[in-house]
Amino acid sequence: MKTNTLLLTASLGLAATPGAWAQGVLSDNLANASGGRSMVLDTSWAAAKFTTDGQAYNFRSVVLLMSGIQNVGSSAQVDIYSDSGANKPGAAVGTLISPGSYTPGLTPTTFTSPGVPLAASSSYWVVLKAPTGGLGWSYTTDPSGTGAGFALDWSQSLDAGSTWSTTSFPPYQMQVNADAVPEPSQWAIMVLGLAGYAARRRQAKAKVG
Repeated sequence: MKTNTLLLTASLGLAATPGAWAQGVLSDNLANASGGRSMVLDTSWAAAKFTTDGQAYNFRSVVLLMSGIQNVGSSAQVDIYSDSGANKPGAAVGTLISPGSYTPGLTPTTFTSPGVPLAASSSYWVVLKAPTGGLGWSYTTDPSGTGAGFALDWSQSLDAGSTWSTTSFPPYQMQVNADAVPEPSQWAIMVLGLAGYAARRRQAKAKVG
């Protein structure tokens, strides 16, 4: 009886434990002052790096401080890229859902995902493209940021991703949000706890009957 209760308590407590399957901010420097903006066009792409800690995640959304070009029908595409191993974007691992419209002034703009898996202790890149028109992505001269995955590295390509030039500071401005994925041991605790709870309920019903 006590064992079942402890297992259930552990499993329910796990759901509220940060890093179990909670939503989290991996990288954020949106609040920093803008130092200007880089232009993104059909073949001129921009990218910003973020990392994961020892936890695996499902990518949820990214908020970019960006703008459209006034009087031009601009469209935006944001992809998540793996790292090439040379601190540059490698291959696309997922495409995010675009909000569809963009204002001329700098505005936090959210791109969402049904869940791009992110491996633990890995580097990834948020890559902004403009299939039509043009976009501006804000950068900041403030090197500070929050989140376990915050990085200063950014990259640009002038040939639609064939080659990349990468440097550190000043970084582009974004907020990366993701859901932590429970480890197998955490799932096991939860399953055991629920199984113990179900057994206890059956015992209680048997005594009443």
